[in-house]
Amino acid sequence: MGKLKTADIFGTGMVLQQGKKLVIWGTSDEDTTVRIKFANETSMGECIDGKWRVELQPVDAGGPYEMVISGCNEQIVYEDIMVGEVWFAGGQSNMELELKDSENGKTVSGKAVNADIRYINVPKTNPRLSDKEDISNKMSWAKAVGKDAEVMSATAYYFACRLYEELHVPIGIVDCYLGGTSALTWIGEDYIKSDSCVDACYQEYEKTIEGKTNEQYLRELDAYHDEYLAWQDRVDKLREKNPDVSWVEINQTAGLCPWPQPAGPTSPYRPCVNFHTMVERVAPYTIRGFIYYQGEEDWKYSDIYSRFNSLVIKQWRACFEDNNIPFILTQLPMYIAYGEEDDANWAVLREQQEKVCHDNSDTFMAVLADYGEFDNIHPVDKKTPGTRLALQALGHVYKKLDRYDNMRVSMIRPEEENLILSFYNIYDGIVIKTNTVKGIETDGSQEIKGFEVAGKDGVYMPAEAYIEENRIVVYNNDIYQPQDVRYAWKNFEEANVCNSIGLPLAPFRTDRHRR
Repeated sequence: MGKLKTADIFGTGMVLQQGKKLVIWGTSDEDTTVRIKFANETSMGECIDGKWRVELQPVDAGGPYEMVISGCNEQIVYEDIMVGEVWFAGGQSNMELELKDSENGKTVSGKAVNADIRYINVPKTNPRLSDKEDISNKMSWAKAVGKDAEVMSATAYYFACRLYEELHVPIGIVDCYLGGTSALTWIGEDYIKSDSCVDACYQEYEKTIEGKTNEQYLRELDAYHDEYLAWQDRVDKLREKNPDVSWVEINQTAGLCPWPQPAGPTSPYRPCVNFHTMVERVAPYTIRGFIYYQGEEDWKYSDIYSRFNSLVIKQWRACFEDNNIPFILTQLPMYIAYGEEDDANWAVLREQQEKVCHDNSDTFMAVLADYGEFDNIHPVDKKTPGTRLALQALGHVYKKLDRYDNMRVSMIRPEEENLILSFYNIYDGIVIKTNTVKGIETDGSQEIKGFEVAGKDGVYMPAEAYIEENRIVVYNNDIYQPQDVRYAWKNFEEANVCNSIGLPLAPFRTDRHRR
């Protein structure tokens, strides 16, 4: 084993960020001068106490390049390096869902031929691995071509394809996610403790594992895995009989997926764990920005979720050494489980995600109010969120598009028995979309869906609505002088208003300040 090493994220086939100083770092068994030759430039740094770091000058998009790293009379050579745009894709299962498991994913991957789209999957936390086990061989850059594209995040794949279509430079994706994780798992202890409300949620988990040994946790984990594998076997048999079997039938016949996993001291679902084992492992790799799809696991904290997500943003920006790195999050789509009462909890969580954008600079959001699947928390269409995330990047970050943003309410004016709504970002006009939420029966009419109004008593009732000169008029004949209006304010419903480029009206309510 050589004395000179780089961090695991560096390797042959990687994509480096154009136009920014490039941070390269690693370790050595002895203190030495480390030299890096790249793009006809040589840069140096000193190894102190076994750690070294070298900063390279900005490079324009292009390649392939070779990087030669020298020190301790050793040399590391990385080849086929491209320079372009690098994005960090984080979150939980909807970012994790691989291309092969998405809608038409295997067909899409079979036709994927663009070797300038590349990715690296950060290994997920494994409580069975000891600190001494070297898992660096599980981390290497791959081209999103053919079979290799299958295990890339589907959302990130479509995001990268849309960026490439507009920018025509290599695109690199750092995939860093784990299904079922709370935002708390992606934040370090110091940042969690900086917010007493968030810290209280952290302490809740710590109390559940108080006194539990890791051996006890691993026994519980074995039992859980047996239960999960049995459930998966039942699901596989249903899909063998009918590849198009719905999640409603799966859940009714095979049972619900066993969840959550047991809590334990080395669980990847323990707060802070994935920040240390995954994010810190690849930071501060030079990137352009973050895309993020998370929140489903934090449903029980919906009314304070903005605190969680804001800390993720602050923590990650600090780790990647740039407080202005763009952060684009994915607003949760329509969802409800079979037989579940619609308590509008996800609507509150969506509102909290909107608040995150208001509270943090350079933070944007892809809205999915017209998207989702009944009884499936993992919608298989990942082209929609991936493309909408890309539109946010192309508009806000790259300034390449004039029309890219979500439709939002701008002003509400009472007029007799009606409320008159005006909007931002309608572009060529308001469009009523054919229903795209799977699992909702529709008659195909152009009736506007998703609005409710309330009078002085605060009781909401479904609203009638119609378009009038690029405004929407809402009313309910049984409500005299409506005071408030809300839109898409359920966990799961048809909300079909969008702008002329097909982007939906963002959910909202007008009574939040009074609650």
